[in-house]
Amino acid sequence: FKERADYMISIAKKELDDKVLTDNNNVKKIIKRVPFGIGVIIPAWNYPYLITANSLIPSLIAGNTVIFKGSSQTPSVGIILKETMDETLEDMEETDLKSIFSNLILDHKDTQYLVRHKDVKYINFTGSVEGGKQILKSSMENGFKSVTLELGGKDSAYVCDNANLKL
Repeated sequence: FKERADYMISIAKKELDDKVLTDNNNVKKIIKRVPFGIGVIIPAWNYPYLITANSLIPSLIAGNTVIFKGSSQTPSVGIILKETMDETLEDMEETDLKSIFSNLILDHKDTQYLVRHKDVKYINFTGSVEGGKQILKSSMENGFKSVTLELGGKDSAYVCDNANLKL
């Protein structure tokens, strides 16, 4: 997590700077990155720290606040991240920033309510196809939101001894 976070922090300024596309005919086209606001990150249970780092760090650096809803199979991840965030901000004497990251332990019904909420502007979900369908459906009920879905679990991390490798 720390290695990934350090790398993202090192490239953040360059990646978040305004990008000038053209400057001709007295027309200047600029891509300006602005924060979404409140985002929800829902990572899968199998790589909860790396998946979270890939969405949490860029979200915070870009000026967003994040609500973390971890997997019910790995609830300690959110607790540890919240404690670490609070300790880090205290060390930096930035206690007023403690509200930029929240950890919620929710069931499926309350998660659907959360992603449907009008103040949530983006959702990043990694998990099952069925879970992704539910997240997308719920997110569309209260205005346009940015939704990123990584679904399916097709990236095996191990091969069992009895696997048919030829197949």
